Amino acid sequence: MVDDKEPLALKYFRIVGLHGKRTFKIPFDGKRLVLVGENGTGKSTVVSMIYYALTRQWERLDDYEFKAIQIGFSGEEIEIAKADLPELHRGTSRERGPFSSGMYRIAEKYVSRHLKNVISRDQVDKDALARELSEVMGISMRMAVMLVWDVVGGTGVENPAASVNAKLLELFNTTVLFLPTYRRIERDLKAIFPNLEKHIEEFRQSHSRRKDTREYIELVEFGMHDIDIAFGETMSQLKEDLRKGLDALTGEYLRDALKKGYDAADVSLIRELDEPTLNSILGRIDEKFLPSADKESLKKRISSIRTAERVQYDDRVVAHFFGKLIALHKRQADKESSVRAFVDISNKYLENKRVEFDNGNFTIKIVPIDDSGHVNGEPLPPKMLSSGEKQIVSLFTHLFLTSNEGFFVIIDEPELSLSVPWQERFLPDIWGSGRCKGLLAVTHSPFIYSNYEMKDAAHALMEFVEG
Repeated sequence: MVDDKEPLALKYFRIVGLHGKRTFKIPFDGKRLVLVGENGTGKSTVVSMIYYALTRQWERLDDYEFKAIQIGFSGEEIEIAKADLPELHRGTSRERGPFSSGMYRIAEKYVSRHLKNVISRDQVDKDALARELSEVMGISMRMAVMLVWDVVGGTGVENPAASVNAKLLELFNTTVLFLPTYRRIERDLKAIFPNLEKHIEEFRQSHSRRKDTREYIELVEFGMHDIDIAFGETMSQLKEDLRKGLDALTGEYLRDALKKGYDAADVSLIRELDEPTLNSILGRIDEKFLPSADKESLKKRISSIRTAERVQYDDRVVAHFFGKLIALHKRQADKESSVRAFVDISNKYLENKRVEFDNGNFTIKIVPIDDSGHVNGEPLPPKMLSSGEKQIVSLFTHLFLTSNEGFFVIIDEPELSLSVPWQERFLPDIWGSGRCKGLLAVTHSPFIYSNYEMKDAAHALMEFVEG
């Protein structure tokens, strides 16, 4: 969960000489900004350049015409000249011989911390640094030496590209979640070529290079296979957490039985228990550990304890051990809170269907419903959702069902696949998710920022032209 008081280091973004003409300085003091403008004003260009620069995608940034970019942080500024982009790209190339992008980013972060303590790079003891890196990353000394020399620069002369890359990685370490505007183009292509979605999905699954790293996640309409994976991994993790919790309780039960820990049983936990919670706790326990008949017997025993004026000694034993199950249930419920938040927020947008989470069987699925809210068919795969629903489910899956607890969300024209009611609450729901450190959107739809929560964040792009 993102701390509302946690400051976002990013303060402004200046594009100097865009198309050889204008200079824009985009302020970002309030952690959220909605840039408004008609088609053709350049808002998509500006937001794409911000995205590419913050995520160090220099090759893609090089497609734009500009003189320089300046990114202001708390007390520091990074300047990126257009002429430096080829060298910067070489510094972040994903084709680094034996190095994966993940290895290189770890090395960059590790080396940048050490560079804070030296006046110039020629003072760095590269061999000592390589030994540390070898131990930290679990790689060979030879590979660690190559990594250190690649990051620091082997000539003893400061490497400007490495310096910019390392500094940007240090100052902006938030994962960017980007929804680009070309979703509209993909929808048009799908209408012309009906089998295009299938072929694109097969291509994505057969290629390991994807626009999905710890630095940034770029969402497109296709690729709902990722949602199936996220659902499955989340449920598997919750199931494993519960299994470990129950295993730990078995050991505690044996120790408490030997030491008569049940003498100090807190019966109040049982008396405060309501019927739905009791059913939920028992429903989590696998039949092979506690058969249905035993569950029913235990349920009656617990109900008796809840209403009894005086608790018998044998009941104290039951109360003690069941109290531990209650504590486990509460811990598990805390872990499931993000799943419940995902379900609640997604269901605000889905039509004639809903997301259902079964915490007893550890399943999460999308089911069709009738006008009365009753399930009236088999579960639907995510690919059967409408274009707007895919956008919603995909975005909130990344926000709630991944280990990353704080994103910088950038959205280019969210209105393209959203109905008017959805437009009005989309940005407030993202901002209020507790998983959003910063929010930047561009739009020409007044409904996107008509909600009172977003009105103060909306500004015309042309307000930020300098000179």
